[in-house]
Amino acid sequence: MLKRCGAKPTQADPCLYWSNRNRNITLIAIYVDDILIFSKDTKTVEGIVRTMSNEFELKNLGEAQYCLGIEFNIKDEEISILQKGYIQDVLERFGVTDCKPISIPFNPNDRLTKSIL
Repeated sequence: MLKRCGAKPTQADPCLYWSNRNRNITLIAIYVDDILIFSKDTKTVEGIVRTMSNEFELKNLGEAQYCLGIEFNIKDEEISILQKGYIQDVLERFGVTDCKPISIPFNPNDRLTKSIL
């Protein structure tokens, strides 16, 4: 069905689809019965939702705020993703909420630019 919308699965993950129309990249992530659509073009998103609603019963919950342990912060043209809630749940589950954080070998100011598509 997503192929009819012009989307193709990525090499990185068969549940992540992408399309590139008129220099507008759209990402469609699917997990069981949850679908996230990312695009700068709202008409593209509306078209995909309309096509899918012809085949399936959909419930549009609007812009994603939280999904599968990931918190989405959308501001202007930037999306930040956080996993604070998920990490806290894991720490509590294993009884290590008092552990001390350490640095990771990744500069949080680096921008990821290489395409995964």
